[in-house]
Amino acid sequence: MAEEKGAVIWKAFGVINKGCVLTLSGKASDAIQMITSGITTYRRTGSTMFMPLYLAYLTRAYLDLG
Repeated sequence: MAEEKGAVIWKAFGVINKGCVLTLSGKASDAIQMITSGITTYRRTGSTMFMPLYLAYLTRAYLDLG
């Protein structure tokens, strides 16, 4: 529905934020998948705001995996 209504950026935000919550919940492998997918969609919109924050969560998830 987000694509139909031109709200792709909001879908990307939702996916990334869900990944951030998974990182904090100790589900690193799921978090990496969600954050990476969301960042890919987010970058397609041309946006860069909050990227340092999202990359920090992605880094933390990778660190949790070792």
